[in-house]
Amino acid sequence: MTHQVTILVLTAAVLHALWNFAGRQVRGNLVVFTSGLVLSSLLIMPIIVSDLMDRGFNDFLQFPAVACMVATGILHGLYFLMLAKAYEHGRISVVYPVARGSGIALTGFLAWILLQEKITMNGVLGIALIVIGIFWIGIGIDARERNAHTVKTALLVGLTIALYSIVDKIGVSYVHPLPYTFAMWAIAALTLLPFLWAKTSAEEIRDALRHKKRFIIVVGPVCMVTYFLILYAYTMGPVSYIAAFREFAVVIGSLLGVIILKERMSFVKALAMVMIVLGMILIKIA
Repeated sequence: MTHQVTILVLTAAVLHALWNFAGRQVRGNLVVFTSGLVLSSLLIMPIIVSDLMDRGFNDFLQFPAVACMVATGILHGLYFLMLAKAYEHGRISVVYPVARGSGIALTGFLAWILLQEKITMNGVLGIALIVIGIFWIGIGIDARERNAHTVKTALLVGLTIALYSIVDKIGVSYVHPLPYTFAMWAIAALTLLPFLWAKTSAEEIRDALRHKKRFIIVVGPVCMVTYFLILYAYTMGPVSYIAAFREFAVVIGSLLGVIILKERMSFVKALAMVMIVLGMILIKIA
């Protein structure tokens, strides 16, 4: 990968770990997630209108672009729904590794099958090390902190990650990442609204809007910036490498869990972090 793509993806990894940490702090509060998506969409809307006025609407409205934006919006809505459910009871040190590890493994496979991406031997080894390292972080957690329901939900999160990653790699080949991100977030918010209406009381909504504003800002706008950086990186590199490289976020998330939440740093977890870094080096030189 080029230096530019590397910097973009590493920046996105740091931001990704931060907003996931915030999401876990509120135990996957669906009001926070949905409000964050709505806030992000509203904040970026004036920029999108100006951008489309300059670029024109032809690319934005052509069929492949519209199909990808609708598909990724729905998939991201389901992603946030499953992530909220996983964080409701599961720790970040369990949910994050399982979701991201399964996601990048499936992304690499789908990219090879569907997009015919060529992966060098260094790339294969790098992706493998990252996937193994991520799962080792999850395995290194005390068994009492893991439960079948949390793991299953995290695996569903991983499935949505793989699916929307492939859709987005295709989508940004038709339309600029900026309006694509806006459409994705707006449709994701609309996808979440029925679930929010069914699962949340008016009092819970008022409480979240009143007392969890800072989390809404982190989970919303910060998350949007994070994914815009990834989409922009997709225009310059293979999705299989980028999806794997960005999982440095798992190392950051695990360190935040150790430093702030006082989770235990085991030898297995430390070794797993080293494997992830080695995998990143192999992908960088692939």
